[in-house]
Amino acid sequence: MEAAATMMWRHEPRVGWKGYTMTVSVTAAPHVASATEAPRYAFFGCNAKILASGEETAGTYALAEMVFPAGSGTPPHIHYNEDEAFYVLEGEVSIWCGDESYVARTGDFAFLPRNVRHNYANTGSGDARMLVLTNPAGFEQFVAEAGAPTESVEIPEMPPVEELGRIMSDVAPKYGIVLAE
Repeated sequence: MEAAATMMWRHEPRVGWKGYTMTVSVTAAPHVASATEAPRYAFFGCNAKILASGEETAGTYALAEMVFPAGSGTPPHIHYNEDEAFYVLEGEVSIWCGDESYVARTGDFAFLPRNVRHNYANTGSGDARMLVLTNPAGFEQFVAEAGAPTESVEIPEMPPVEELGRIMSDVAPKYGIVLAE
């Protein structure tokens, strides 16, 4: 079944709320991601499992499960193409977004809007596991290009600094991701 999507923006005034709503009409085939067959990638020192890609969601979102070790995290960066949301399944994740900082623990949810500098780190004592939702889809393509396909459920080693530099200078900008100060 071929997927199609249409979007309309409309201003919808409500008391105490300012902004826009988005009406999305999507025709896409149902999708079930197998826990054992979903594509996995060794990605920046974490094990990333792609549960839903833009191909399955008509481009509306992507969903990944990421597992990363204590002490690891991302450098400050900006996504220009998508919003990110995290749902912590296990562990403790410190999140910095703009001038704010938060600690998200098992069961906590965080929303990080696009165009805002952010980063996160596993500040717990063990591995952290979280769902990462991006809207619209596209970030999963960066994971696939920057990462290495793997069948392992183990957390991979962080790539060498030279490789990280190449990815961030050559690959990330194609997906609207840049390092930030």
